[in-house]
Amino acid sequence: GLLGLHPDIQIRENSLGFLSLQQGIYFDMRKRRWLNAAQMPNPDMDTAKHFQITYSRELDAPRDVRYAVYSSRVWKRFLSLLPDRQARILDVGCGSGCVLYALEQAGYEKLTGCDFVNAVSNGFLAKARIHVGDFSRIGFADESFDAVVSTMVIEHVSDDQGFMQDIGKLLKPGGVTLVTSVLKKPWAWYFYRNPQGQRVLEHSHLREYRSVAEFTRLFEQWAEVILLETPSIKFPLVDHVFRLLLRLTGVRWFAEAPMSNPVVKQLRKLRVPIPGYHAIEVVIRKKPSKAAWQSRHLAD
Repeated sequence: GLLGLHPDIQIRENSLGFLSLQQGIYFDMRKRRWLNAAQMPNPDMDTAKHFQITYSRELDAPRDVRYAVYSSRVWKRFLSLLPDRQARILDVGCGSGCVLYALEQAGYEKLTGCDFVNAVSNGFLAKARIHVGDFSRIGFADESFDAVVSTMVIEHVSDDQGFMQDIGKLLKPGGVTLVTSVLKKPWAWYFYRNPQGQRVLEHSHLREYRSVAEFTRLFEQWAEVILLETPSIKFPLVDHVFRLLLRLTGVRWFAEAPMSNPVVKQLRKLRVPIPGYHAIEVVIRKKPSKAAWQSRHLAD
């Protein structure tokens, strides 16, 4: 979703979508298409209310982390690098809380989520604290987290390198990050187009990485790669049907059934790969030397 957007001078958010100041175009969240900026609705309307409406039309959060992190090896490696169950972990763009739920189930207690709106259902999480807003401006102290997670957020961000630098600032020396995004092969195709007219998985994708090297350059000077995998992206067919029924009827059962109804849960296992599309999932560790981190900023 759009909820991990990193506000800067390139992208401005309002209640109904996002305006690309460079492109002079606007993504309408309700119509799910790009419009001329002159068509942008009233920018003074409340953004949080819009996202609350948007999430009310989405399916409930899955209780299986494999819907957020495709590679079980990547997930297990990330967990193995955490110091203990008291590790402080931040989920940037936490959405409805799938990753935080998995961490709670694994026994971690000092969990923090951050997004533009609190979309976590009441009672879904027991221990995690949710902060509303841009994670880089909330006021988290530098080097205050043992680990940071961000799944399928960075492709929505105009300044992806700045996004990763902000994550690096929050990590303790030696801290670990699990970050995922989209890897697009030259022959990849999907239905949607972004503002540049490129075929993309989501209208709001400002980029889809073309190579592993393009992605890893974002953090190579301050972090080391522990594990990187590129599993195929697969969508449960039933999700599209239930999401459409939810939006047409407003009946919440259609949001809950894919996660709770035994029959529908079995149907969700039928997942179709998207031609030419892979996830890029990486576990990285911040270089333990503060001097190495400082030299990164001196180089900039």
